[in-house]
Amino acid sequence: MLNTTDRRSAAPRNPGNSLLRRTDTFVPRHIGPDEEEVREMLDTLGYESLDALIDATVPESIRLA
Repeated sequence: MLNTTDRRSAAPRNPGNSLLRRTDTFVPRHIGPDEEEVREMLDTLGYESLDALIDATVPESIRLA
């Protein structure tokens, strides 16, 4: 049976800075490319714009309006 009166936590009482320090860089890694990165990508691929890249790579039949 589960003891519901025991309110102890497995977490340390004083976690200190090490447990509060941000260790995940998800947001900075997943906010998308900035303008310079987009330009570099387009230059590398040989397209003038994102629209031109999309026109060359995404079939019209599956594009959203």
